[in-house]
Amino acid sequence: MSNQLEKSLSRAEFLQTAGKAALFAAVGISVVSCSSDSGPTTIEEPDIVVPPPTPPDGNDQAITVNGNTITIDLANSDVSSLAQSEGWLNITESGANVIVVNAAGTFRAFDNNCPHASCRTNWEYENTQLICTCHNSIFSNQGQRLAGPAGRNLTGFTVSRTGDILTITK
Repeated sequence: MSNQLEKSLSRAEFLQTAGKAALFAAVGISVVSCSSDSGPTTIEEPDIVVPPPTPPDGNDQAITVNGNTITIDLANSDVSSLAQSEGWLNITESGANVIVVNAAGTFRAFDNNCPHASCRTNWEYENTQLICTCHNSIFSNQGQRLAGPAGRNLTGFTVSRTGDILTITK
């Protein structure tokens, strides 16, 4: 019976150990080992990981919409398809509603609202042509109507480029 008493903790020792564990858990410090020996409790401090610094402007988004101005960072991997020759994007987020094409290094932007039936999301780009798959209206990469039920060209927007930054103004 004396062995059993030696192995068990007194109520005070238990509360002290449990209290420390609860305190460490509340502040996010892990307890690596606790002992019921008469020696001190061993606590290992966690490794501290410092995240990399935020870029100076705090903006790591590929596409930013600010009113009628859309900015695209071509260096961002999220828009890598547009950075490639004959690449394109249909941007519907945040009310941008534009199609952007890279026609052999010349960037063009158009309203993604098809003039036929106002489809915005059903677009394909192949062989330098934009195709609205709602009713198969076909447009050149300059926005000119080539075929299909659409009765007019796509509405174009102004595009400028400075380095890897495209700016589209509606």
